[in-house]
Amino acid sequence: MSFQPDDDTGRNLMAAHEKAAAFLGLVCTGPAVFGTSGTTIGRRAESIWLRVSRNSRHRAPRPTGQGALGAEQLIPASVPRPRLHNTADWTETGWFYQADVFDLVGPAVSSTPDLRDDPGLDDG
Repeated sequence: MSFQPDDDTGRNLMAAHEKAAAFLGLVCTGPAVFGTSGTTIGRRAESIWLRVSRNSRHRAPRPTGQGALGAEQLIPASVPRPRLHNTADWTETGWFYQADVFDLVGPAVSSTPDLRDDPGLDDG
């Protein structure tokens, strides 16, 4: 699912994503995908997915046990899900950024947050 943020937000998120990719040693390809809230951006990097989110600086650091990192730490490995491989956090110009590297999954079965139509998936 993708949302198109305003120009300033889009440029800011794209710059943050490029900074995170360079720091984590990733080469991203394909189009950028913005989250519906206008605070996240993701792109493919070979067989993984780099997602960067932005919040106000007062939200730093990540709350313990919450979000992607909390899920990776608290949910048993036997539960199937995209695995978290790496993270990076930083603050800059009033913003707190979180970068998360996940297993790549896809394609999306719905372009909206709620599934409105049968996506035609088999039982597998």
